[in-house]
Amino acid sequence: MAFFYPDHYAESVHAIPFRRLWDKGYRLLLFDVDNTLETYVTKEPGEKVRKLIAELKEIGFTVILLSNGREQRVKRFSAPIGVSYYYRVGKPMPKGVRQAMRDTGYSAQETLVIGDQIFTDVCAAHAAGVRAILTKPISLEIDEWMTRPKRPLEKLVLRAYFRKRRKHDR
Repeated sequence: MAFFYPDHYAESVHAIPFRRLWDKGYRLLLFDVDNTLETYVTKEPGEKVRKLIAELKEIGFTVILLSNGREQRVKRFSAPIGVSYYYRVGKPMPKGVRQAMRDTGYSAQETLVIGDQIFTDVCAAHAAGVRAILTKPISLEIDEWMTRPKRPLEKLVLRAYFRKRRKHDR
């Protein structure tokens, strides 16, 4: 079950302590797009996401979008924020995560995957030997059709994760 547990959980990407992560040695941030940075139907990043990405670049992070979506979708989203992207990466397979590390020269210890789904983002990260931060989905009402059936299973995993975390924090 631990394979499915995120290494950290955040209410949103805006609640993640990125400066602390930089101080811990992380350099490469691989972001999922849909329901992590913006909703599935949002075509371009909003002002809050643009500001976040600019701040991350200013800190020194390399930011890449890692999506199962089509190129047109991911390219259109990445252009305004000036970041590289990988599309149709086949998460939960680790291929996209490993390719991003190879292309940038960063190690697994320097890399974080940030996304809203356990069975794609967290699993892809762990299969590649990388840590994962799971975020609360921005909207469950505006979710991709193939994601909806997985959400009840994710709830079960998260319930177990939070129970274990509470015991550990005591």
